[in-house]
Amino acid sequence: MNPFRDHSTPIILAIFFASAPWGRSDETASREFFAREVYPILKEHCYRCHGEEEKLKGDFRITSREGLLHGGGLGPALDEAEPKASLLLESVAYTNDDLQMPPKNRLSEDQVAVLTRWVTD
Repeated sequence: MNPFRDHSTPIILAIFFASAPWGRSDETASREFFAREVYPILKEHCYRCHGEEEKLKGDFRITSREGLLHGGGLGPALDEAEPKASLLLESVAYTNDDLQMPPKNRLSEDQVAVLTRWVTD
């Protein structure tokens, strides 16, 4: 079953990610922000390679907090101690020469800002 095709997935993921330590203190606002802003970016630009079981690339999964903390071949995607230094943010901002994601169709500055806010707030 593909979890991103289920219409309840944005709500479930929003609850899951809003409870993460990098989530904002206002849980309702965090959930709404994730569902409205973050989830569409992850679904459109990341899930195909880093969410589907049969196509998982780089041993990196975005569908759980554990997957983000574990990361892939280059290490954890999120740095809980220093969120601004997270590999996830380096890769989507193209500031890491070894890892630039997505490799085609670079995210807009606004999309990078959304992911940065999500990780650092």
